Amino acid sequence: MACPSPANDSRSARVLLIRHAESRPSRQVLEPDWPLSPAGVVQSQELAGALEPLGIAALYSSPYRRAIATLEPFATLSSMPIGIEPDLRERKLTDGFHPDHRSVARKAWEDLAFALPGCETGLACRRRVRRVVDRLAAKHPGERIALASHGNAIALYLGSLDGRFGFDEWSAMQNPDVFAVDYATLGSPVRADAFAL
Repeated sequence: MACPSPANDSRSARVLLIRHAESRPSRQVLEPDWPLSPAGVVQSQELAGALEPLGIAALYSSPYRRAIATLEPFATLSSMPIGIEPDLRERKLTDGFHPDHRSVARKAWEDLAFALPGCETGLACRRRVRRVVDRLAAKHPGERIALASHGNAIALYLGSLDGRFGFDEWSAMQNPDVFAVDYATLGSPVRADAFAL
């Protein structure tokens, strides 16, 4: 499998943003602790094989169990540690299970300043993810790095680079999807379709 080539600038970083593999949500388990589903375990193993030839220099993950587990097979294969970055966590859209989650999500995408009580606005999530991705890209000039995060968080970040990335694009994301962003110019994100499993 081929990843889109990095920009010609030898100091540009290529950031691979990985939406975690399929998880197993449960009302009895706090969301940050949701494990991968059996299919997600297989996806994470397939992802490791796809990432292996890419010359990845560093791995970072949200602290959520499903994101870390998505990178673990590749981390084992490459003998590379996974750095935990709290700001790669998922956006808190609702407080626990919400009976009309999709409608809340749509409203939150239509109005990035909207948040249910005790939850996070799209603008706040976008800012924190942008800060951490910018910082990690600056830390790895000329290198390729992989970051495991979550659908809403990644989509909001991508929307900060390309305003056309919105609710429909977020809805179409799969587990795991990989998006590549070159940090030479911070242009529009490039979807790495070769990695969609």
